[in-house]
Amino acid sequence: GMDYKVIVPKSILFGEFGVSRNGGIAFLQGGVFDVDPRCKLSVLFRYYDPKYIALNSSAFGENSLSHNEIGMYVAADFVLSRIVQLVLNGDFYYFPWLRFRTDQPTNGFDCTAKLIFSLHRNLQLHVKYQYKMKEGNYRITAYYQTLATQQQHKLRCAFNYSPIDIMKMKTEIDFVLNVLPSHSFKQGILLFQDVGVKIPKWNFGANLRFAFFDTDSYDERIYAYENDLLYMFTINGYYGKGVRFYVMLDYGYSFFDLQLRFSQTFYDDRSSIGSSHELINGQQKSEIRAQVIFHI
Repeated sequence: GMDYKVIVPKSILFGEFGVSRNGGIAFLQGGVFDVDPRCKLSVLFRYYDPKYIALNSSAFGENSLSHNEIGMYVAADFVLSRIVQLVLNGDFYYFPWLRFRTDQPTNGFDCTAKLIFSLHRNLQLHVKYQYKMKEGNYRITAYYQTLATQQQHKLRCAFNYSPIDIMKMKTEIDFVLNVLPSHSFKQGILLFQDVGVKIPKWNFGANLRFAFFDTDSYDERIYAYENDLLYMFTINGYYGKGVRFYVMLDYGYSFFDLQLRFSQTFYDDRSSIGSSHELINGQQKSEIRAQVIFHI
């Protein structure tokens, strides 16, 4: 494989090309352009042959693996005013061969519009809308299925504010609506409140979240980032019906750092959680994590 990057006035061109042992090819070609002082445009074309094999690759694409995909991604960033920023992007993709739960070549389309309002140095509002259309198998009877279009709408509103210097707060609401091939609807909602406190004088920090979620099924799950221990990364998928909270404490001393995290989820729509060896007989799931880092 090989890659390149060329920087010209107000533009950056880049690309990558690869060949696997079985003859499959894959390449990316993109560019970033400063169209105007208040507008930046990005374009990326990708082609991953169905025969291309690269087990450890993590290239841009809709698939988890870099193969069987052709797509074009376009994004634009506009500064509308001193306090308003608009971010638009769209991704058109085509799968020339079969995939999981698709018995023939399919295509799809994603688009996102995001408005950022910087109302004050300590006050910011994010409004994001996302539309996704993808084709997949749809079972008509127990013995017959066909290809159908599935649509998804997502709306997210996040309000970030800092009432005092040592405290940061975030209020967010997420809504998802799935339009099924039968023209029926399934929906989900997530509402959570984050509170973060950091006192440098005491080397102490705390993060707290309380969340309420209600989704019709696992397909309407909503993902949200959660603060976790150092070197750990958590994006939790909220689905079903219930509430969840977590608290994380961080304390630093001269030669060590202590971190403690406790989380608990209460479900209203089930009497057991998980399956097999991870089965929990009950409606709540708790987790405790702790970490001590010594400085030598």
